[in-house]
Amino acid sequence: MRTRCASRCSCASAGLLAAVAPPGSGDGAVHRPWLRGTLTAKAAWLPLGRLNLVARVVLAQISRPVEEFGLYVGGLDGVRGLPDSRFFGRVLAVANAEARLPSYHARLFALQHVAFVDVGRTSQDGAGLLRDIPVSLGTGVRLIVPKVARLVARLDVAWAFERRDGWLVSFGAQQAF
Repeated sequence: MRTRCASRCSCASAGLLAAVAPPGSGDGAVHRPWLRGTLTAKAAWLPLGRLNLVARVVLAQISRPVEEFGLYVGGLDGVRGLPDSRFFGRVLAVANAEARLPSYHARLFALQHVAFVDVGRTSQDGAGLLRDIPVSLGTGVRLIVPKVARLVARLDVAWAFERRDGWLVSFGAQQAF
């Protein structure tokens, strides 16, 4: 008799990024030190069959807005139905969930279809995270080529409830998360 069981996995990570002013740089705002912290939690559940359910939550804060290393939400930054970097701020909260279903699997490559929901916001303060939270729904397809350094080519189409002017398409070279 053969028994099949579901499997689960989860992981969490924390990151800290800091910048200090180089000696002799003066007191200009460009050279002021800053600190950015990020907490990320991911979980995956593979119930019976080929369905993969995955989720991610990201929380972050930066001591002061720094354009190059700041906190953005939109497009490639977690909410795929919004234009890239739509929101910018000092605190960030993003949550994503995907249902991934392999539709074709061969020795050299596999196709995977995805349905997802993304929510996220960035603000200048924690209270602002709870105002007008953007939500996007979408679908996508993945071409997975494990023989080429585990390549995942991604195409997603999403619609955000905050935007009223249509769907957004995004491409990527790995899974969204």
